[in-house]
Amino acid sequence: MFVQQNHLLSCCYKAVSCTNQNCKVTVLRKDLDEHVGSLCPWQLMMCAYCSKPHPKCKEEVSYTRI
Repeated sequence: MFVQQNHLLSCCYKAVSCTNQNCKVTVLRKDLDEHVGSLCPWQLMMCAYCSKPHPKCKEEVSYTRI
């Protein structure tokens, strides 16, 4: 049992939650870095106009408020 539990801590095929705030997506651990870094709509981006971080999915809203 201990071996199985230990394996699950690093298994590439275990479903894990996205680490970005407000994202509710679950992906395989092997796909987490790609999701968090480029696919997640909740990843933080720096606004080109105000230089403040905001979620990628709110980018258009940020531009329209300037």
